Amino acid sequence: MEIIRKNQDCCFTMERNVQPFEGRIACQHGTAYECIMGTGRVHIIDDSTEKMKALESLMCTQTGRSDFAFDERMISIVTVMRIDVEELTAKRRPLPGTM
Repeated sequence: MEIIRKNQDCCFTMERNVQPFEGRIACQHGTAYECIMGTGRVHIIDDSTEKMKALESLMCTQTGRSDFAFDERMISIVTVMRIDVEELTAKRRPLPGTM
């Protein structure tokens, strides 16, 4: 964590709807996808209230439920980081024949 605290610059990527496809010849094989890439500054969150809110949001996103409880011990053993995005780009490669 000390490395992150010393240099907060970061880059990131997220992908979704990744789907390989085949072609008639080798050069026509590929992968359809949607992605975002960006740069920013990463911050380690030490405040337990802010960590709890982040964990609740994450669990709701992952499960669709918002009824999870986190005690101080659970919060203390998890590292939560926030990225303040400075630049963002996106790209989409659809399946052939879908556009």
